[in-house]
Amino acid sequence: MRRTMLEPIPPKWKQLWDTCDLRSFIILSLLLQTFMIFVAPLRKRTKSNWVMMLLWTAYLLADWAANFAVGLILNSQGDPSSNSGKNDKTPVVHKDLLAFWAPFLLVHLGGPDTITAFALEDNELWLRHLFGLVFQCVAVVYVFILSLPHNRLWIPTMLMFLTGMIKYIERTRSLYLASADGFKKSMLKKANVDMSSAILMYIYDSMREANLPAQIEMIPVQDGVKKVNTTKKAIKRTLTQLELVQYGHLFYEKFIGLFVNRIYNQKEWNQSRAFFLNRNSEDAFKVIEVELNLIYEVLFTKFPVVNGKYGVISRFFSLVTICLAIIIFKMKSKTNFSEVDVTITYALLFGALGLDLTALFMLLISDWTIIALRKSPDEERVNSLKNRIIPLFLKLRIEGTLEVIRYNMLASIY
Repeated sequence: MRRTMLEPIPPKWKQLWDTCDLRSFIILSLLLQTFMIFVAPLRKRTKSNWVMMLLWTAYLLADWAANFAVGLILNSQGDPSSNSGKNDKTPVVHKDLLAFWAPFLLVHLGGPDTITAFALEDNELWLRHLFGLVFQCVAVVYVFILSLPHNRLWIPTMLMFLTGMIKYIERTRSLYLASADGFKKSMLKKANVDMSSAILMYIYDSMREANLPAQIEMIPVQDGVKKVNTTKKAIKRTLTQLELVQYGHLFYEKFIGLFVNRIYNQKEWNQSRAFFLNRNSEDAFKVIEVELNLIYEVLFTKFPVVNGKYGVISRFFSLVTICLAIIIFKMKSKTNFSEVDVTITYALLFGALGLDLTALFMLLISDWTIIALRKSPDEERVNSLKNRIIPLFLKLRIEGTLEVIRYNMLASIY
């Protein structure tokens, strides 16, 4: 008696998978990017476990979905029958569209500006992302080469490839700068650590590693030593919104050295002490909030990489390439392209444009932009254009800072 083996997966389900697998993962990847760019900033303002869980899930799924979609594109291109279909009922993506979709996944792997890492440990994986950048670029180039020489969309494909590569490089560099080694190297340069402090810290660390007794003792300033002058930083008055950002950045730059075990002298501690003693509790905590917000963005976002002139040029280039890709795709013949695939392509194009515009807007209203326009509170207000722009940015500024328990311990400490 012949035994027949039942198929574990019904043919209808197989056909549905063959039809929707790649398309579904590309749309999923776009949706995850959209979700993260808007929800990631909420980490700084909420303690909701649901928000954290959803963001963590999206963060893990985003790279997986994009990588899986690239694999599906490679598999489709490697199949000789992919352009003719597995059966007559299965609509197959045209090879030109496959080559055009691949760079969008590179853009998605670059991730949004608002999140590069979910935890500090993720930054230590920067080398893995660097290898991923190389392999994914090779995969996208391979798919593009297979579509030649009759690819009608080679120009927009190249434009999106450049955009995707830049975004992936930005993410990899952000991860490196926030890693233990990268952070220490970059912060030591900014902290201006003198040789005596560096040598002292080296001796201290060596003695601790050798299990020898060692401790750091702060010696108070003697009465004969001239005290720190109380400049306008220590004058008792309410700070403006601009000054809150400026002083927050000032103390961020000064005390970021604590992360690399910098030793501060008594003068620096006295300056900080004098400043906060002459602030009301609300202004003091707001300055600390700005400082914490800058530290958060250095460790978990792209803002340290994309701020300044490079950020403006990068975002402008990205917007121009996406707009050109939309125009060229609109003008090209879409013969043999299915209506569904054309719709998905437009969704990718306008989705990329929307994400870039959102990222540019968030960059413009961030503390980094305000600091770039007027860094020091002592800077003279000469440029009239800056005077008109800064108040606008301050109104739009999102006070998305880490919550600080506002119990005024400053008076009791000092």
